[in-house]
Amino acid sequence: MHIVNMERPVEKGSESHFPGGRLRQSVQSPATGVYSVVMLRREGNLSVKLREEKADGANRPFYKYSVDVVSGWLYYTPTGIVQEMLAGKDMHAIVATRTLGLVAHATTIRPIGLVRNMVAAKLNVTKSSPFLDKVKVNLIGVTPIQSVTYSAMLLGGMAWAGVYDWEASARAWVITVGLGVLHSFPYGWFQDRVRRFFNVQPAIKIDATKPEERS
Repeated sequence: MHIVNMERPVEKGSESHFPGGRLRQSVQSPATGVYSVVMLRREGNLSVKLREEKADGANRPFYKYSVDVVSGWLYYTPTGIVQEMLAGKDMHAIVATRTLGLVAHATTIRPIGLVRNMVAAKLNVTKSSPFLDKVKVNLIGVTPIQSVTYSAMLLGGMAWAGVYDWEASARAWVITVGLGVLHSFPYGWFQDRVRRFFNVQPAIKIDATKPEERS
């Protein structure tokens, strides 16, 4: 099957037929608000249905929750391991902390995403907004929740592993929260990239009325 996806605005619901049983149909991307032209063959009707189901699924709360959680796991698990190793934490405690982190992020990453959505909408931050405005969105949305969550993860990790190294844990917390300010921007960017990949609307959206943002 041959599919051509052209990122340019077209009229909603437009549909054209071509020789050879090909069909061109416009589909609106929930992530960008821009209609995409999808070209497929007649026997590709199943592909149209799959595309529509994907768009519908992107509007379901559990789907959005799952996408945000996956983004948190992919970003914070490897970075957390490196930071705790640099802080000198015991490997058993690191494994316990990271395991608890999977559970903690399953609870907190979606609220982080919702706060980012709210702040970006309140400040009217889009793709072409100044860098510092994007930093504000991510800093406010990510750092406060992550600092509290990480405290609980460290305490739980020490209790689970039976290794109460308060000094190393304090260093790990300072390093992580300190770097959290730096982490907030790349994670916010990463979360939006993962959302777009799964066809979920990002916090810092593309304004379809501005041609430079669609490039």
